[in-house]
Amino acid sequence: MDVLSQVVMSLREGDAFLRRTRRRGHWGNRFGPYNGAGFHVVLEGTCWFSLAPGHNIRLDAGDVVFLPRGTVHAMGGNQPLPIAMLPHEYTDGPDLGDGTPDAPEAVLLCGAYELRRRSGQALLDAMPDYVHFPDAGRAMTRTTSLIAWDHPGGRIGDQAVRSAVLDLLLVDILRRWIDRQSPGLSSATAADPSIVTVLQHIHEAPSRQWTVDQMAALANLSRSTFARRFATTVGMPPLRYLGWWRLHIAARRLRQTDVSLAVIAGEVGYGSEFALAHAFKREFGMATGTFRRTPSLADREHYQT
Repeated sequence: MDVLSQVVMSLREGDAFLRRTRRRGHWGNRFGPYNGAGFHVVLEGTCWFSLAPGHNIRLDAGDVVFLPRGTVHAMGGNQPLPIAMLPHEYTDGPDLGDGTPDAPEAVLLCGAYELRRRSGQALLDAMPDYVHFPDAGRAMTRTTSLIAWDHPGGRIGDQAVRSAVLDLLLVDILRRWIDRQSPGLSSATAADPSIVTVLQHIHEAPSRQWTVDQMAALANLSRSTFARRFATTVGMPPLRYLGWWRLHIAARRLRQTDVSLAVIAGEVGYGSEFALAHAFKREFGMATGTFRRTPSLADREHYQT
């Protein structure tokens, strides 16, 4: 598995938010700020993307906008609208036009990922507040069509399908940005076999009491060379990544199961539930119990079509 895929796997927390909307006339919505990344894909028609007064981009069918830090922005029809006057994120904006049948129409696919910043910080922080990919959405048609829009009432497995599709979109968007910034980077350096080998072992055995020397031996590199290449490729030193990965697993177990903290601590390599609780609070800024009771982005927002 390439490094980009490994990083994306560890970026997302819980299920992503997704909404498909069909808007007509003079409409607008404000999005953000939120703790994560968001995107808009224009499936049909045209609309406007606004980041700040005077900073507006017309989007046509096939265009994609990606916001890696959940920056406040607006989407609207016909012409740019002041962000301050628009309703807040994920609400249906007012029909500001006459709503006549021949009014311009836009069909949008809008999504948001709740991300744990530290895991992909080097990658995400290198990106600007937004990235515009003209006509990229046409290449994503097969991916977006995997989402069963014909069944607004919901089908068995819909949430799992949407989560998987959104992961595909996130990988596609990040890969396109990497290729744009440095053509060939993703194929030439994103897959470092030595580092990938270590990542796979860490992911498969997070409870093992890893040392940098053990990791370097797996990579068949000297300790110093391994540490340097790992940090360059992944964005953080080996032991810091190991600690983060363990807490990532613990967070998912807390959200998705009722397993006790003591059991989770053993699964991820902590000597006691108290050690895990201390590290978890330092990383996430809240106690494990509070985290378990706090709804994720997908829990707070309902999927709608």
